[in-house]
Amino acid sequence: MAFVQYTHCVKRDEWASMTAQLGWGIAVAAGTILVGTIGTLLAGLAGGPAGTAVGAITAYTVVDRICKFMLGGKLICLRNRLDHDHAPPIDYYACVIGRVAALEEVGFNKPPPKNIDNDYSINILPAPHSVFDVEPDAAPGDPVNGPAVIEDDGLFGFYLKQQPSTRGLLPFAHRDTNNVYRHAPGGKEYKPPALHCEFEGSRIYDVCLATRVALAVSAGLGIAALIGCLIFPPICLLAWWVLPVVAGAIVAATIALSWALASGGDPADAGLPEGEIEIIREDGTGGDYVLVRGDWVWDGGHGESWNEIHPVVSVQKIFPYAGADAVFKPDETKKTTAQDIENARRIFRLKTWCLYSDQGMGLGVSVGIVGTTQQKLEDQWEIHPDVDGCEPQDSKPTPVR
Repeated sequence: MAFVQYTHCVKRDEWASMTAQLGWGIAVAAGTILVGTIGTLLAGLAGGPAGTAVGAITAYTVVDRICKFMLGGKLICLRNRLDHDHAPPIDYYACVIGRVAALEEVGFNKPPPKNIDNDYSINILPAPHSVFDVEPDAAPGDPVNGPAVIEDDGLFGFYLKQQPSTRGLLPFAHRDTNNVYRHAPGGKEYKPPALHCEFEGSRIYDVCLATRVALAVSAGLGIAALIGCLIFPPICLLAWWVLPVVAGAIVAATIALSWALASGGDPADAGLPEGEIEIIREDGTGGDYVLVRGDWVWDGGHGESWNEIHPVVSVQKIFPYAGADAVFKPDETKKTTAQDIENARRIFRLKTWCLYSDQGMGLGVSVGIVGTTQQKLEDQWEIHPDVDGCEPQDSKPTPVR
């Protein structure tokens, strides 16, 4: 399946902190349901057909503004160009390699109504780092034991670092791995920063779309009833009490149905089924190495902010321990050394994994390399070229003799 995307990021000057300090999930869900349903009903009971129309139009305006913020206002686009030495410039999507530290299934830490956000997420520790690199008691600015040891590694830690374009907006905080790691049972607890990566679900989009339609229909019914009252006044008495209830029921039922039928985020959409993901163990070992592609954004919709990949466009398992790469990270239970960083830099530069993943997907500068070839008739076989393939035909016609 192909990845899905319902949100988009904006430039800094297009961002506004609407509802951020209040908790965006509550704002959207409560605003959509309460304003849309109760507001329309009460306005209709107070003002009859005219009240229903005005209430529905007002609710539509509020809901529309909130939905636009949620789907296209709370994320700021960051620089999606890799200019490090491990990959050539790619304009479209960020490319990050790391170990999967935690899975956040749909609904993770999101009680109703916050579960209107039904994205699926993974948190990855940028390669080649160990979960023990950042000391739990280190000061935020400590260049040796703090988050900077990952952020300033010259590799993928860069994606965790706050960018100049987002300074001064909201308090900046690193997302962590959600899990606690120890060198030994009962030992010091480590919880390193991690890059949050989201696979989008459809509930916010679905509920917003359905609510807008329902409110528009309710407004239309109110206007039609008002016109009917002018033409045939006796209908007003019936419309005064029945119409608001009908309009409120339409909005409530539409919201409930769109909420229930929404599709949850799924890593399989981007190429990796959930059951095939292994996370880092408590002792710091294990965890799948993955290559993640997607939009690199700053998320300012939660009262505090952080960087993340949203949405994930593709995710692929990679195996950095194969063959000559065995020197990549010989011991995951120890702190990452300067030599580990240098080995990783050399491996990524030689492999140019980001470039090749881009070629396979046709996502960036090399869109024509693989994508164009796969469209050729002779390359559209499914079993084997000798079984269901065909020979390329000469573009020149056979001469007549």
